[in-house]
Parts: sequence; structure tokens; C-alpha cells
Amino acid sequence: MSKYSELTEDNIGKAYIYIITDPLTSEYYADDFMLKSDKAGDGTFYDDYNLPAPADGISPTATGQTYFPADTVDVDTEITALYQKYADKFKIGGTLANELVSNSGTRNIKIYEKLFKKHFNTTSSDGYFKIEEILKDPNDLNTYTFANADKIMKFCNDNGVEVIGHALIWDKEKMYDYFYDGGKGGTKKYERDELLAFMKEYITRVMNHFNGEGDASEYTVDGYTGGGVKTWDVLNEACDAVGSLALWPEGYRVKNYPYKYIIGADYGRYAFKYAHEADPEAELRYNDYGEQVPKEVLMDTSKADSVAAYVKSLTDPEDSSKSYVDKIGVQSHYDIESDIETIKESLDKYAATGLKLDITELDIKAYTSAQRKAEEAIYEDGVPKAVEYKQAKLMRELFDKYESMSAHIDRVNFWTFSDLYAYPNKEGFTHKEYAGIFDRKFAPKPQYYILVETEAEFNARYPDYQKYVTQ
Repeated sequence: MSKYSELTEDNIGKAYIYIITDPLTSEYYADDFMLKSDKAGDGTFYDDYNLPAPADGISPTATGQTYFPADTVDVDTEITALYQKYADKFKIGGTLANELVSNSGTRNIKIYEKLFKKHFNTTSSDGYFKIEEILKDPNDLNTYTFANADKIMKFCNDNGVEVIGHALIWDKEKMYDYFYDGGKGGTKKYERDELLAFMKEYITRVMNHFNGEGDASEYTVDGYTGGGVKTWDVLNEACDAVGSLALWPEGYRVKNYPYKYIIGADYGRYAFKYAHEADPEAELRYNDYGEQVPKEVLMDTSKADSVAAYVKSLTDPEDSSKSYVDKIGVQSHYDIESDIETIKESLDKYAATGLKLDITELDIKAYTSAQRKAEEAIYEDGVPKAVEYKQAKLMRELFDKYESMSAHIDRVNFWTFSDLYAYPNKEGFTHKEYAGIFDRKFAPKPQYYILVETEAEFNARYPDYQKYVTQ
């Protein structure tokens, strides 16, 4: 970031340009980009070493910067570890970004690893366990690639961190490339029985690989020979709420994608059956989103109503008295306008099924739904304190509910724990999001401190909290 005077006939002089390396992919930080005039008083210049103070009302921690001098970035090892703070309630996790592997060894990733190890004792990967990474060629369903996921496994096994497998079956647009010639709009390659056979083979082989029973040739990462995954998202985002119970008396609608089109609406029942057969000791989870959407928006049912009804339907296809669903994964992607009362009601509905719960993908966006739809990047230079404090307020309200339900909840996993590697940065349009509990310099934000400090301690740390949180 720089300011400079436009060159004219009166101030033409020499300019010196210094080019920096990219610290996201390099081991070292060479220098800043700097423009320097040889004429005294010619313009005002500054860089990331001496950026101006944030404007009034803009958070000083949740900066929009994406690179920093090496000596300004590190992890505070003296603050309270989140997993220790909640050790008597539930495990605390952070989803590992793909950059852990793709940018391995870079300065920021080394710090990211240090932050992760400080605060979390459970995790999932944001992509490497999905079919697109394991069967990379949609036209070749026989060549399995586990290397990237195995790197995640080795890192976690080496550091005593539990890994959740996310996700075995996710019926979505991408599946057309796998199961239809020419993709969507093409001709299906498989009939029902053939796709069921593939589903069983895929689930079995993937689960066997990560419980240590895969073929020896599959393990290509030094130091990892299998084992470490005891919980799986067997089925991800399979159902929708319904507008009319008259049309959908079951109370849910299975989404219209290739598995449903070819196998039928009962494909999820087979997915859980095959997962149970592959590893009878594994904990099997149904994972979905939308629990914050109130019933009024969706007419006859809320998304939580539909998820609760759907998981009850996922019985053994040959014996409806048996069910292999052990728990519900509650994704928990929110923004500052998400209604806490609706969320609490949804969690109660899930608990009423008798299944255990995991909070699987928790984050709170700074951008509201309307702002995301407008696709206007309004927080590129920082986020307002009023927004950041509202994120913290909702986070505290969520954890109050989680703690009150700790007999039902086993894990709370942050999908975004650092702003720097946050999936909302890439969601829909190019913009900087602030959904992490740590900022782009890996420093703790109000969302972190409100979880580990008393109300008095937090208000002392942020004396303007009450002023801004009500705006």
C-alpha cells in the first residue's frame, strides 16, 4: 500500500523500485515494495512496516493485510489453549486448510501449524478426504490417490490430534462428471445396481485405507501406514426442507443429484449400511447445514425439522429396525445476523432424536447474506469494530448453548480458525472475510477472548465493546 505524488515536468526524478517475494509461498521475506523520490518533500510514502493507524471504528486486529514482516508474525504461546479450556465439556477442533499440504514448509504455514497445535485436539480436512481428491479422474474409478490425505494423517498422528473423515458420500453437481458421459445433460454410465456396487467398493476401500487395512501399495507418505480415523461423515448435505407437507409428508426432500437419480432416494440408507459393514467400530455421522434458517422462511418445515426426520429414515434398507447413524453433524456456518434462538431450537430438535451431536464447521462471517449477494467488497482494509464485536457476541451465545448441552455434544470444530486461510475468502466473489477467531497475523481476536475470559476480563480488554456491539 503506498501513496505518491503524480510525476510532472517539475518533479521528474529518479525512482527506485524494490520487488518482494511472496511470503505465502517463500521461506523468507526479502523486502517491501517501495517508491522513493530524489526530490525532498515529494509526496508521502509508506508500506506495511508503517501503515497508518486504523480509522476510528475499524478493528486493529482483523486487518485486511495478507502479508507481514517476519518479525511481526508469531503465535502467542502464553494464552489459554482452547482445547484445554473446554476439556471437561467437549473436544475443540480446527479444520486444516489444504494449504497445509500445498504450501508446506513456508513461513506462514509453519506458524499456522504452531497455532493449530496450540489450540486443537481434533480436526477434519477441508478437501483432501473427498472423492475429487481420491478419484481425481472422473473417468477412472479404479485409480485411488491418498497422498494428500495421508500427509494430513501423518501430521495429526504425529501431534496426537484426532481426525474426522469428511466426507464419504456427497451427492452434488460434481457427481455428474463421474456418473454421466459428458457430465450434466449427458447419458448415465451406470444403472442402480452398478452404482450401488461402486458406492460399496468406494466406501469400503477408503475406510479400510484410513483404518490401516488398505493395500500396502496405497501408503506412499513416509511415516504413515494407516489408522487414525474413527469417525466419518458418511453422508453430507443430502436433504432439503420442504415447502409443503402435503407434497412431502415425510418432512424432507432428498436433493436431486446423480446418486438419487440413478439409485433412488434411498441411496443414503445404503451408504450407512456399507460404512457400518466396512468398519463396525467406526462412529458414523450425517452432516448438514441450515439449522439457523427459521421455519417461516421455508413454510411447513425448518431445515432442522427435515434433517431430524431424514436421519430417522436412514435405516438398514433390508431391516428397518436397524440404524447405523450414530450422530448428527451440525455445520454451523453463520453470519452476524444469524438468529441465536432459531439455532438453539434446532439443536434441541437434533438432541431429541436421541443421537449425539458434533458442531462440525463453525464460523461466523462478517458479511451478511445481503452483502454477499450484492458482491461488493466493502471490508478490504479492515472490518468495523461493530461487526467484529457482533461476531464475538454470537460466538459467546453459541458456546453458552453448547456448554449447556455438553452431555449431547462431543466436539466443536471451527471450520475457519484463521482469517488468512478461510474458505469464505473464496466464496462467491473475491473479497476478504473475517470469519476466523484468529486474524491474518494469527493473533487472537475478540471471538477468541470471549471464549476464554470472564465477562469482566473481556470488557476490561475491550472497553468499547458495549458501545459498538449495540450499533
